[in-house]
Amino acid sequence: MTVRKAETKDINGIMSLLYQVAEVHHNGRPDIFKIGKKYSEEELKVLLKDETRPILVCTDEADTVMGYCF
Repeated sequence: MTVRKAETKDINGIMSLLYQVAEVHHNGRPDIFKIGKKYSEEELKVLLKDETRPILVCTDEADTVMGYCF
């Protein structure tokens, strides 16, 4: 596993994991959490460029995003 700063190429992996987290929250508390995307692809692109808010990803040997940290 490798931890590195997220890049534009990681957006699909990050979005997939964000959706999974939203689904877990929704399943636990559907009265509070709705299923959906927390960020759009465009919003993530902007966030990735913001040096004051780093996003890290953990990738496997094939460079597949396995985790993220905002």
